[in-house]
Amino acid sequence: MNENKDTDSKKSEEYEDDFEKDLEWLINENEKSDASIIEEERRKIEEEKEKKRENDIVFKAWLQKKREQVLEMRRIQRAKEIEDMNSRQENRDPQQAFRLWLKKKHEEQMKERQTEELRKQEECLFFLKGTEGRERAFKQWLRRKRMEKMAEQQAVRERTRQLRLEAKRSKQLQHHLYMSEAKPFRFTDHYN
Repeated sequence: MNENKDTDSKKSEEYEDDFEKDLEWLINENEKSDASIIEEERRKIEEEKEKKRENDIVFKAWLQKKREQVLEMRRIQRAKEIEDMNSRQENRDPQQAFRLWLKKKHEEQMKERQTEELRKQEECLFFLKGTEGRERAFKQWLRRKRMEKMAEQQAVRERTRQLRLEAKRSKQLQHHLYMSEAKPFRFTDHYN
């Protein structure tokens, strides 16, 4: 029995030794796997940092290129403006500008004179002695009133036409909105 106890105790010691070895091996494996996971995460972080550095470098290069393009465009624009100003100053003749201004002013004065003369003629015809002058003044007044009335009627017609068009458009829009609403199709059998 002692032998059995000794063998049992030896076996249990062996099992304990094996268990401890297995346990140590598992702990070592876990530490190795933890270390490999940590190492992998560290590697990923380094890769991300490297990618970010590369992206930053590329972005800064792109940004610098864009700034240079904008500066170049501004330089070109300024050069064009300066060139245009120089050409305008070369082409600008003060005598010619004065003549153009004088011509425009003369045309304005002529138009003002013509309208003033027409107004005076109408007034003079009204105060003329005799039936002929009065009749002519009356006909002119009548003609002017007819023209004003026709213009008013035309404006009224145009306004009513615009109102009709607006009403027609709104009616079409309402019809379109009504038709576009989702209405389910319902089949009704009237014979059953």
